[in-house]
Amino acid sequence: MAASASPSALRTLLTLGLVVAGVKHCSGQTYRSESAEVGRLVQEYDSRYYQQPAHELGFGYYYQGDIMLPTPRSQNRLSLSEEQTSTRWPNAIVPYYISPKSFKPSEIRTIQEAMSVFHTRTCVRFMPRTPQSQHYVRITSNNAGCYASVGRMLDNSQNVLNLQTPACLTRGTPIHELMHVLGFLHEVSRPDRDEYVYVNRSALKPEYQSSAFYDTNFAKFERNVETYKIPYNYGSIMHYTRYAGARDRRYPVLMNLQYDSNDQQQPPAHELGFGHYYEGDIILPSSPDQDRLSTSEDHTSTIWPNAIVPYHFAPRNFTAREIRKIEEDMNVFHTRTCVRFVPRTAQTRHYLTITNRPAGCYASLGRMLKNSQNVLNLQTPACLTRGTPIHEMMHVLGFLHEMSRPDRDEHISINRCALKPEYQTDEFFNTNFAKHVQGVETYNISYNYGSVMYYTRYAGAQNRQYPVLENLKPYDQEDFGNSTLSQSDIESVKFRYCQNGGALDTLKYIFSQTLNPMVRIFYDRF
Repeated sequence: MAASASPSALRTLLTLGLVVAGVKHCSGQTYRSESAEVGRLVQEYDSRYYQQPAHELGFGYYYQGDIMLPTPRSQNRLSLSEEQTSTRWPNAIVPYYISPKSFKPSEIRTIQEAMSVFHTRTCVRFMPRTPQSQHYVRITSNNAGCYASVGRMLDNSQNVLNLQTPACLTRGTPIHELMHVLGFLHEVSRPDRDEYVYVNRSALKPEYQSSAFYDTNFAKFERNVETYKIPYNYGSIMHYTRYAGARDRRYPVLMNLQYDSNDQQQPPAHELGFGHYYEGDIILPSSPDQDRLSTSEDHTSTIWPNAIVPYHFAPRNFTAREIRKIEEDMNVFHTRTCVRFVPRTAQTRHYLTITNRPAGCYASLGRMLKNSQNVLNLQTPACLTRGTPIHEMMHVLGFLHEMSRPDRDEHISINRCALKPEYQTDEFFNTNFAKHVQGVETYNISYNYGSVMYYTRYAGAQNRQYPVLENLKPYDQEDFGNSTLSQSDIESVKFRYCQNGGALDTLKYIFSQTLNPMVRIFYDRF
């Protein structure tokens, strides 16, 4: 089965030069020969249960997990393309030779289908070698994992591509390795990668937490790397997964700094406050009046007047890029509702203070009369991902979580036994999963599993074996929640803040609920 390469990777292949000039790099403890241990790991690999591709199983053995280093005398040649003239395959033709008896006919077809992805979308051609081929890539299936050489090696014996079957023929691994053969390293090696990903070294396996391992597998190339001015791409087939080299699935090794990912294995950051904040991410006023906590608490006192929310960034809390990210999320409200987040002025009596304290993701609920309690904390980088800023801004506007609605028991069941042991108390349940029966305004808008205010299925769960939240009505998405405002979120904001309740848009919304799912998808886009 061949996966498709990302548009940015293919655009790169369409340029005149494939990659760049040589970069020296220390290989640490990485082996330069095949590893039977990697072969064992790959032999046990089952794509139905492993969340990472097979080519990430070689960490600690091959350079960057799946690259076979050349001999020591050639080490300087390892880069995105080592020396540009010597390692590009001439005329964009890569001769290949499949070792006899290494693959079944169906497996050879899978490899050739992966090659065909390049044929149909770029000028590159993989062609069977001829007796005249001086340089060609030898494709094997040794019990040593998934690996490849980088670019065209002058010593032809080092032009290798190993695809241990069946694991290395799944999840785009053949295309990934063919990109190495063409001279490309991983996306996280780019010199600008620190603007896009944060490498959480503490999440690596204990045996991987050495400088030698880090320098071998997560080093970036500062000089002589050609990116062709193509933007960094989280979706590149050359990007590691979040959990590359991780000790477990609780904490990712790679955290994106600018991207709302669909990776549902890791809970959004605003769910990490269970047991500390009300409902996980709401900061209660110093003298809490429990009756005021609802979707809109007291309708007149906590609405921000004229739908304007003045805000102020605490000094030296955020980088310029982080501020742009937060303001981009504010703009989601600007473009789809009447609400406006505007910088405070000297005359502003009530305003929102946005901070970056090492205390997680949380917000106050609605406009507090005591201004010091109007707070929004977004600990970077985690609280700027996966829709968390928009989620917290909804709290600032006065909205609680969707599963707090009085009608929630018609839509979900809560499996308290799936919660972490320390969360299985009545006090925890009443604080984080209670429904608000009185004083809650739903504006007659339907319950929505896809609201940005929804917990994920595994919110507070002890593991991912059993979900805490289970839908009682049909829902075709893998998980609950959203990374942006859903149509029902937009209509709720309009009813609460906008003149006439956004009546025209609400009619469109109510009408869309009677249509088939494909038409509803169309409405949800506008």
